[in-house]
Amino acid sequence: MLKSTCVDLRSGTRCAAGGELRLCDPHLLRSALDLDQCHAAVVMSHHLASDAAYLRELALTDLPAYIGLLGPEARRTRLTQELGPVADALKFRIRGPVGIDIGAVTPKGMALAIVGQIHARRGRVAESYASRSSLA
Repeated sequence: MLKSTCVDLRSGTRCAAGGELRLCDPHLLRSALDLDQCHAAVVMSHHLASDAAYLRELALTDLPAYIGLLGPEARRTRLTQELGPVADALKFRIRGPVGIDIGAVTPKGMALAIVGQIHARRGRVAESYASRSSLA
């Protein structure tokens, strides 16, 4: 069964139906979530410094194996520069822009593209997956 947890430092954030919301400072992500139980993380808080902090926290552990970055390639590049050497710890786990390119334009379509990519990663279905949109 798929369970989703949204983590944000701002109240008023909405999660997908059935999702759990946890309010948390980005620097405390590892204490707010049991990352050993996470199969994937998708990062986008609409605040570059917060996203960099979330990514720094994720770089300190090997899980989850899949990290998706929502937003354009230019944003991924900017975050990579912001992270500096920390980006190396994430380069084989991170995907951005997140999702399989299915031409999605609606939120539901984008969710399908993201879940499809996570599913492919977990099943290691796509041979070309390792090189697609990674930081490597």
